[in-house]
Amino acid sequence: YQRRVRERILHLEAGFMKMTNTLIVSISFLCLLLVQESVSLTPKYQKMFSRPAGVSSHSSLSAREFTNTRAREKFRQAHLQNSLRNGNVTFNFPQLVDHFDPSNQQLFMQRFIFEDDYYEPGGPVFVYLGGEGPMEEFLGEVQMFEWLKRYKAAGFLLEHRYYGKSSPVPDFSTPNLKYLSSRQALADAARFINKMNKSLQADQWVIFGCSYSGCLSGWFRSLYPELVLGSYAPSGPVLAQLNYTGYMGQYEDSAGRSLFQLFSSLLLFLSNPSNRK
Repeated sequence: YQRRVRERILHLEAGFMKMTNTLIVSISFLCLLLVQESVSLTPKYQKMFSRPAGVSSHSSLSAREFTNTRAREKFRQAHLQNSLRNGNVTFNFPQLVDHFDPSNQQLFMQRFIFEDDYYEPGGPVFVYLGGEGPMEEFLGEVQMFEWLKRYKAAGFLLEHRYYGKSSPVPDFSTPNLKYLSSRQALADAARFINKMNKSLQADQWVIFGCSYSGCLSGWFRSLYPELVLGSYAPSGPVLAQLNYTGYMGQYEDSAGRSLFQLFSSLLLFLSNPSNRK
């Protein structure tokens, strides 16, 4: 019983953290959604993905500064604001609704962002897999964008199916959730890379993710080793653990004592059966 209560608390925590992150960036993202241009995918690369010369989305952060949490967060916010202000162009990719049913050839539009501020032909291509949220939320994951500059790379940010505006179904009724799975998401990325490489013709692809999408990144390298040279998967919880109480300790450090006490009080409240009615 206590395990079920703790699991419920963890779900509540995850929802609260996601809500908090959404509130922090919602105003900025509103500006982005108002100015972004959505266009259909074409097989011609050329200058179609490029922004005007001189427009850059990035500043620089030294290795020493990157180890400092406050400096890293300041850089993340600056990077996010610059990305929103300079307007990474959003594209739509015609994606299969079901990769595992050959008779189903239905398509939906999957959003992605392309970044080529520092790209030089022959350089590597990085693909960041969006996780459980609109892809704009992952513009703040600065590590890949910092490495674009260092390695003269091109970068993609691919929105996860069912999140943001990349939905393969008209509503989220229970029957329509059958296409929401990690294997479908991984197959999305594989098909996307194959199609994009017909335009870029790059030899070096690296897949990125963080947390849940970090899992996707690691799994992708395992399932599709012929498509990517490597995987970058920080905080990817690839080892499932039942009743993982260690997360509460990390949450206390990250969220602060007052918020942790709030959830502890909620746990005690829910432990009384009469309070759960």
